[in-house]
Amino acid sequence: TLADARNRVNQESMRIGQLMAREWVASRYPEAGEPIHGGVGAPSRANDFDAVYVVPRGEGQRPLILIIEAKGGSGTLGIREVNRAAVQQGTGNYMLEIARLMATDTSLPPATRSAMRDVRQRNVDVRYVLIEAPIGTDAGRPTLRPGRISEFNISLSP
Repeated sequence: TLADARNRVNQESMRIGQLMAREWVASRYPEAGEPIHGGVGAPSRANDFDAVYVVPRGEGQRPLILIIEAKGGSGTLGIREVNRAAVQQGTGNYMLEIARLMATDTSLPPATRSAMRDVRQRNVDVRYVLIEAPIGTDAGRPTLRPGRISEFNISLSP
């Protein structure tokens, strides 16, 4: 069906977004290695980030956590309720809420939960990045558009 075809295209564009994320991280932070959470081939789940990388730093420097949101197809940024207020995916409050949920999710590995506790407690530096692999149409057929990479502004009050 058409709906099945669109779903397959969206899933593939999300995978392409994850591949773009892996290449972006490898080119800017080669010391990060593989993600400690998510990444290429990992399922997309509610209440978590698409990929999380830890970038080791020199002595006396706080670690850097890279949080990736990969959007494929016609995927858009979501909204959730946090403390009775609507918060947009990509904001500091959204990031802290997902970090809180992941830090207590016992199905996740200890390293992921620990990193999310550090994000929540602001013990690490964070870059929250959006990778988009949009789908358009060409002569009625779905086609991948050029990917986009941007960083969310997650300024937080202390």
